[in-house]
Amino acid sequence: MALRDEYLIALYRDALGEPIREVEYVSLDPGGGHAYFFKPTSTDISGVADRIGCASFPQRAGKKMLHAAARFPPLLRLVPRVGRTRLPVGESRQPDQILLSSRMRLVERTTSVVHTLPRGSEREVRAEIDARRDLPPALPVPTLLESDRSIPYFTERYIEGRSAGHPEDVPERYVRIYEMLLTLYEATTGPPQPTDIVVDRRLSELETSIDPVLEQARLWVDQEPLPTVLRTCDVHGDLHSANVLVTDDGPFFLDWENRRRDLALVDLIRPLLVQYYARNDMTFLKEMVSETGNGHEYATSYAERIGPTVYDGHEWYSALIPLGCLCLLEEMKRGTPMWNTCYDLLENLVKER
Repeated sequence: MALRDEYLIALYRDALGEPIREVEYVSLDPGGGHAYFFKPTSTDISGVADRIGCASFPQRAGKKMLHAAARFPPLLRLVPRVGRTRLPVGESRQPDQILLSSRMRLVERTTSVVHTLPRGSEREVRAEIDARRDLPPALPVPTLLESDRSIPYFTERYIEGRSAGHPEDVPERYVRIYEMLLTLYEATTGPPQPTDIVVDRRLSELETSIDPVLEQARLWVDQEPLPTVLRTCDVHGDLHSANVLVTDDGPFFLDWENRRRDLALVDLIRPLLVQYYARNDMTFLKEMVSETGNGHEYATSYAERIGPTVYDGHEWYSALIPLGCLCLLEEMKRGTPMWNTCYDLLENLVKER
């Protein structure tokens, strides 16, 4: 709590030169590591409602109640987990919404900017400041207006839009998203290397022999056809629905703190994993593996457009799915909700094989 307020004061008083004023906000803690503070206006209530996921019945119910409260704000007092809190912000510049996940994101609609501050660790905010410095100019991202690694914080232009949705629902949109990411892949791609060497190196820290699911998945990767070579490149690293903003001018990419050098495959698998987390339905992924239905059509479209850059071919290889899952399991912290979801997905795919 104290640390949160210290970051807010550092931004508004020290960086922006604003006198500090305590302002009352509506607070909402739906669980799952996310929390929200917002002004009780119809626009801000609706904006927060749109950000809440639909993975559970309480989330879906809460989302509907918030949308109802957006039409009649006094209904807010009936929404579970809603309270009030006072926060130190600028006297003349105040965020309309504060979104808490691994970071704090402050939306100032009146000035059309978004400030990003640490919530705990400062590493992610500094990492994004560094990651944004040399992105290809053609890659659509919100304009970076200010940044300071010492506080740390950065300020971007606010863009009105909606989340990208899930690949199963809008496959053509995601194919377009990957075509746009090609500007990053092509600018940073390395030389081709034999696939077996790349896979061994990439999964070197993932112990598979003591876990039957991981062992079977690794055998799958080793036994089924894969491209002859793979190339590493810079990847977004956390690509999914909430990190791609769809606007009238096309998609914009958000949250670059996980940018790194890796296999482009992780950008393909991550949104599919988030889709599985939200729905607990792997039909689309099974189609990508079995090479049938809409999933296979999506996979082949990806391969035709992205394959030549990242593995020197146009063909789709179904074993890329377990390879991608193993890559994500290797990098994520064991036992976290997303790690458990990825493991569950991989276990089910192995059983269905």
